Amino acid sequence: MSIARPNKRAVAALLLAAAISLIIAACGGGGGGSVAGGGIGGTGVTNGTITGFGSVIVNGQKFEVVNGRTQITIDDNPSGTQTQLQLGMIVAVQYTQESGQLVADKIDYRSDVKGPASVNAAASTLQVLNQTVLVDNQTCVQVTDDSNECVTGAAGLAALASGDSVEVCGNRDDQGQLRATRVRKKASSEIEIRGQMSSLNTSATTFSLNGLTVNYASAQANGKVTGTLANGATVEVKASAAPVGNVLTATEVKVESSGGGSTGTTVEIENLITRFASASDFDVGTQKVQATGSTVYENGTASNLATNLKVKVKGTLNSSNVLVADLVSFRPTIEIEASVSTTPASSILTLLGTPGVSVKTNSLTTFKDNRDSVPGFGFGNIAQGDYLKILAQPSGSEIVATRVERIQAQNDVELRGVVSSKTTTSMTILGITVQTSGATQFESELDSQVDTQSEFFAALTAGQSVAKASGTFSVQTINADEVEIELPD
Repeated sequence: MSIARPNKRAVAALLLAAAISLIIAACGGGGGGSVAGGGIGGTGVTNGTITGFGSVIVNGQKFEVVNGRTQITIDDNPSGTQTQLQLGMIVAVQYTQESGQLVADKIDYRSDVKGPASVNAAASTLQVLNQTVLVDNQTCVQVTDDSNECVTGAAGLAALASGDSVEVCGNRDDQGQLRATRVRKKASSEIEIRGQMSSLNTSATTFSLNGLTVNYASAQANGKVTGTLANGATVEVKASAAPVGNVLTATEVKVESSGGGSTGTTVEIENLITRFASASDFDVGTQKVQATGSTVYENGTASNLATNLKVKVKGTLNSSNVLVADLVSFRPTIEIEASVSTTPASSILTLLGTPGVSVKTNSLTTFKDNRDSVPGFGFGNIAQGDYLKILAQPSGSEIVATRVERIQAQNDVELRGVVSSKTTTSMTILGITVQTSGATQFESELDSQVDTQSEFFAALTAGQSVAKASGTFSVQTINADEVEIELPD
């Protein structure tokens, strides 16, 4: 079986100057993606997570960092350096397309929260300034200054202790919890939080921010409130001490530019669905989205839309700054092609041996039979030994299928997902060992020069890299004929 090559993402066309600030929200912002519009010059903006270097890789695109040209801003410090860019950071990149390359003109990073952490290993969470931070196998936990270090999951939490000062970057879900892409242990103690303010009370000099009550009286008296406070504004709040109860006493408040795009601006965003009113009215990050009868769905249907699901949306802004969707793409992190190992039961499919990989199905999972064309094909029609193609998403500790297809049986199996660990010759994906040899074909969508075993494993970052493997399966191991590092979701 050969690994199918996905279409390369097209570089966004041209940038409307008025739309740039729409997505320079960085960590926890309106969503990752590109903005394009009229004009000349081949420029664009993208917002997403750093998943690799050489120069820097964001949203699966490689951006060249040029000394003397690329301006790097780290938490409002415009004198940042390339060495300060770290795995898991969510950044905004303003770029120019030149001679087939994307050259970064500006890279902007802003953290979500900084402060002392309380570790709850059992719940896989941290508490930082009363914020619940979720840490999973896709969270990069950095405890040294090595930008390529990435400890994930339980090992990442074990590297932290209650009382450690940390810096967190991530995406907020519909419950206001911060799903961390990066947690960095810091030597110095800083108290800082960023988000959208609400419940402004100018008489009491307070407002709400991510569940906290912020008292800004002292900051205002000292002339440390920059910009106009208003409900819905994105603000950065600094303090000299952690909250007392649920009240944070601000020493400084900065209102960030809201920006906004022009009517007709083409926008592409990728983030969690944080509000879901209906299939035609939902939010991706903080961007309101409207789907219509003309909206095209990729890798799923409108019925698959739900809160906390990661999607990519492309469309145009209307006069109310709502993104009218032309395309909604479900971004399955996990793909499996293999036989069912045990008799399906309790909406669970087990593939790739036992214990193998367990995939949960639900009312939102779509089923299709490409083998026998059984009418009304569903979970109850699947039997042990059936060969399936599954697209799925991680959801907490579970794997939830968005699409299940029964297809003709193959001699090989195929597996795609985040690499949780690696050696010099093997990697682990979803608990399955992928073993390579001198006969294995090695490739990378991120670097065309990767074609040997040593180059492949040197390019892998445990907890961050997405890889696909195909080969024969035996006892929890895929003996790989082909492996490929893929563009991250």
